[in-house]
Amino acid sequence: MPDYYSLLVFNPAAYASAGAVLSAAAREVGTARDTFRTTTAGMPTWWGRAREGHDRRAERVRSDAGLAVDALEQAGRAMTDGASRLAAVVTELRGTTDQVLAQGFVVLPAGVVLPGPEHMANPEALPAFEAEAEAYTLRLESIVARGTAEDEATAGQIRAAGAPLDYGFGDAGTASGLTPVTITVALQEGMSKAEARSKAAQLKLLSDMGALRKTASGEKWRDRTVTDSYRAYVLGQIQRRYAHNPDLQAALMDRVRRTMSPDHRQELQLGSPDTWSALRFLDRETNERFGFRVIRPQIASLPNGTPIRVQVTNFD
Repeated sequence: MPDYYSLLVFNPAAYASAGAVLSAAAREVGTARDTFRTTTAGMPTWWGRAREGHDRRAERVRSDAGLAVDALEQAGRAMTDGASRLAAVVTELRGTTDQVLAQGFVVLPAGVVLPGPEHMANPEALPAFEAEAEAYTLRLESIVARGTAEDEATAGQIRAAGAPLDYGFGDAGTASGLTPVTITVALQEGMSKAEARSKAAQLKLLSDMGALRKTASGEKWRDRTVTDSYRAYVLGQIQRRYAHNPDLQAALMDRVRRTMSPDHRQELQLGSPDTWSALRFLDRETNERFGFRVIRPQIASLPNGTPIRVQVTNFD
């Protein structure tokens, strides 16, 4: 999923190509087309004693051609429909963010809404502004979660379209053959309730789309420079954007350094890509408890590739 917050604030024009699934699908369709061409180009043209083998080969090519046409048509429809739905989500996200900024709030590249300078100048009303900022944060998180789910759903439909072909699209949605396992996600002491609820909702959406798999993780499987560079990027953006307000700049940078950490929305251990677009900042205690105390103990003994379903409890 593209990093919508960063795109929205720093590069709005990038929305013209929103949806990581579109470029990926184009490559997958191209791969299928090239494979089919190779198959047809290799079809024998000589007869004689090989006639019977040739006929079988020709029938297989004709069958594959029909499957390829059907698959390409289905993939095309999935891309068109998915792009339309995703565009609607992006429009909603941009409109909501414009509304938040118009009211004087600050939207960090990490997707967290905070009171702005005018709010901080009114100490008596600051608690009310902080509550409003938290509500806006949850609203933006909800929109991004729906966008992520739409992106995953479209990608899944494209992979499913290629499943009847040997070569398929991408991984062709190959089933692991393992029985899905349901894990329970619950609020724990020390977590930020609002941010934990947002994290749980994100995982539940991905779970409902069938996107979660137990994956090898840990220091051996990750690149620390990804999160380190993402943190540096966010701090650098705060430093540049709020150079005119040193007090607010210092407060925001202190919060990012002391109480927040880059979080993989999908969790590395549940199949998240280790890229900037998969990250957002989350309360550090909530992030660590989710990963190490809630999820890991429930999946540690499962085989890699096991489909994971999420049940959310105890967030009322």
